[in-house]
Amino acid sequence: AELYLRSRQLNVERAEQTPIDDALAWRLLLERRVFASQGEIARTLGLSEAMVSKTLALAELPSPVVAA
Repeated sequence: AELYLRSRQLNVERAEQTPIDDALAWRLLLERRVFASQGEIARTLGLSEAMVSKTLALAELPSPVVAA
């Protein structure tokens, strides 16, 4: 989790971190049980649970849409 948080901070500082980037990363972190829940991601990043939920929904878009 700490490694992800440092990496995300660097990405935010150097370039625009997109919601798609966040969605794909968060989905992987949840699958790997780095974070136990969407709520934990929200609390860790200082976001609302609704924002995390909506962002994660982007990871469910078809691959061609995400790639575009």
